[in-house]
Amino acid sequence: MGERWQIRPDIRKLAAEAARGGPVVVAAGGGKGGVGTTLVLANLGLFLAQIGKKVLLIDLARGGGNLHSMVGHAAQREGPEPGDPDDVDGFIEATPTANLAVIAARPADRRRAPGLGWKRWLVEQVERLAPRFDAFLFDCGAWPRRDAFDVFVHAASPLVVMEPEPTAVESTLGFLREAANRYLAHEPDCGTLVHDVLAADGQAPPAAAELLERVADRDEAAARALFRRLGGFGPGLVVNQVRVRADFELGPAVESVARRVLGIPLRFLAAIEADDAIWKSVRSGRPLLVEAPSSKPAREIERIARWILLPDAAPRGAVPRLREPGADENMYEALEVDRGATEEEIRRAYRRAKDLYGGGHVATRGHVPAAEVRRMLARAEEAYETLVDVHLRRPYDRGLQEQDGGEPSPGVADGGRRGVAASARGGVVEEGTEFTGGLLRDTRRQRGMERDDVAAVTRIGTAYLRAIEEEDFDALPEEVFLKGYLRQIARVLGLPERDVLETYLRRFRAGRRRGRRP
Repeated sequence: MGERWQIRPDIRKLAAEAARGGPVVVAAGGGKGGVGTTLVLANLGLFLAQIGKKVLLIDLARGGGNLHSMVGHAAQREGPEPGDPDDVDGFIEATPTANLAVIAARPADRRRAPGLGWKRWLVEQVERLAPRFDAFLFDCGAWPRRDAFDVFVHAASPLVVMEPEPTAVESTLGFLREAANRYLAHEPDCGTLVHDVLAADGQAPPAAAELLERVADRDEAAARALFRRLGGFGPGLVVNQVRVRADFELGPAVESVARRVLGIPLRFLAAIEADDAIWKSVRSGRPLLVEAPSSKPAREIERIARWILLPDAAPRGAVPRLREPGADENMYEALEVDRGATEEEIRRAYRRAKDLYGGGHVATRGHVPAAEVRRMLARAEEAYETLVDVHLRRPYDRGLQEQDGGEPSPGVADGGRRGVAASARGGVVEEGTEFTGGLLRDTRRQRGMERDDVAAVTRIGTAYLRAIEEEDFDALPEEVFLKGYLRQIARVLGLPERDVLETYLRRFRAGRRRGRRP
């Protein structure tokens, strides 16, 4: 573990950009154990150490955690106990990896991380240790004790990991419900109202959306203030051990249910494929980023780290609207499409809604009442029947325009049947248009095609298609192969081949000159 692995130039650039902020504080938890939370957090710590940050891993998992072993560290089993049980410094151990230290949890040795409250951890200790460390990563475990739970709730970047199986999904949503309620209950001005609602006799603890509605019955201004505060709680979701397409689609489905139905501001971050590289890294005692740095799971770890370091710069799709008390969603929000969506995009969105709310979906099981599932499905059906019919959509859009006092939605005049002429950025494809990865992605979506559809026709791997669309140049093959891929993509999407090749390859070469490839 003492070896140093290569740091790519683009990672150095990321480190320089992220260094402008304060210390990184990440807390990982979940509703069920054994889903890979510790594995993800340990490799996040390795990634941050790799880009030059000084990282402290803190294992708060009750029952004994093994965060230290995931980074190849043999925890100390001898030596005197720290004199002060709250002395954090006495528990810090260096690891064989440069820039990485750990506070291990070993109940058998009676040497575990101090059970400090969240305020002392996140305010006092982080501030005191900030001159020594740039990043603090807390492993809170599954359904942690109260002090560790609140560390998760108030960390700058809370992270929840689950596997794509029914019990894990149900436990994760239950964990997030409790976390959102605790976050609101700690609001200094209106928290007492939240406590009163949660303590009401004969009522089960509600989800955040229902909690805010009950608060609004007593004080509408307080409910609005709590809703604004809830926007500051942004847990990220990682789905681990995905195997089939349905597993990949589960992350966005859980995000949608959490935001639109439960009122939890969840953000889906990554889906980590089941890979032998993970099994080998655990068996060998070498972190995944050392054992298999080019594997797909390692790439997803990097994606999570980029979101944590530079959340505004992380590429991601549209996020479903967070449920606001007393506010009705429009028909576009009901289908989770933008107002310029094509007819094919609306049809695809409706199929997703039918699958999610048609009954028995794992993301709605256990936490969404049957009546609410029926209401969401009825709303999706109403939206579909209106938006797919141009004669109904036009007057509806005019009504939205009058209500918002804005300009007409793109795509309204032609009934939503946009061609390549309108991109998501409002640009026009004409002579001299630069075909960026984002424009290729938007064109594919306007054609109503998934990446899998393009892959089936072109025989290009979905990993390369994603890299082309996200302009992840270091993940792309050599230029001679990339030319062939771009030609096939242009043919499938009906784009001018020469323009696509010239403009995209120009960006690709410029990216290489800037050192984006090792």
